Amino acid sequence: MDPIDKAIEEIKSRGPGEEFSYRKIAKKYGVPDTTLRRIHQGKNVPIKEQQ
Repeated sequence: MDPIDKAIEEIKSRGPGEEFSYRKIAKKYGVPDTTLRRIHQGKNVPIKEQQ
């Protein structure tokens, strides 16, 4: 599993209303926080899904 996928899974595993920081999760998995935020919010799709 790619780091971005792991980061998304961590976000999705949180309970409704549970606070989290895109920046902290992105740093943990070594991915850009803006990319993580945009993918999670549905504004971007991962490159592997575009192919």
